[in-house]
Amino acid sequence: MLLRIILFLTYGTFFSNYCFALLKSNDLFVEGGFSGYYLLEDFYTGGNGKVTFTLPVYSVDKQFDLIVGGSGKIERTSYLTQSNIYGVTSDITSYQLGLVSGIKYRVISPFYIYLLGNAYYSPYTHFENHFYLYYFDSYQSVKVDYNMNAGLELKFIYKLFRDFGVGLSVYGSYGYIKFNDSSFLSIVYQGKQGGYLIFNSNINFVYFIR
Repeated sequence: MLLRIILFLTYGTFFSNYCFALLKSNDLFVEGGFSGYYLLEDFYTGGNGKVTFTLPVYSVDKQFDLIVGGSGKIERTSYLTQSNIYGVTSDITSYQLGLVSGIKYRVISPFYIYLLGNAYYSPYTHFENHFYLYYFDSYQSVKVDYNMNAGLELKFIYKLFRDFGVGLSVYGSYGYIKFNDSSFLSIVYQGKQGGYLIFNSNINFVYFIR
């Protein structure tokens, strides 16, 4: 009898918290901002645009929600290597798909904090080098075998209206990439396989879907 009561209280609480979470809003984020890559001891800079959809799956109380979701991202960064006689502008454009999970915390209405773990895989990454040598130049595509990253994201959101909010976010992650050599005349851009660091700082627009 005691075991039945314990099971009823445990699973009853879990079920009620799960149902309560389903009554809350799903969140659609549209965001963009600065991107930085620390790759091959060089710092690539650029921008990104991202769309993320999250839904609550469990509510600890009225303030904490466990959430899951999916994300799509476009990121473009570049770096210039230059000497007296030549230069190389390297551009990386990646299209990424990812999964997110974490917590949504209502500090004091209308302020919210999101702490999300993200994992992204790029089905297509375009890596291009623009070589300058004396009066000659050439665009060379670099073959990328794979590109992925995983990290943590922190969002600070202010709810302006019932269904709309704005805020800021920061994202730091560790990526892994493999790309091949490219060359033009006597200039060779060395390929690499290994890790690199990623940093994003974005402005967020949020739609709270009922």
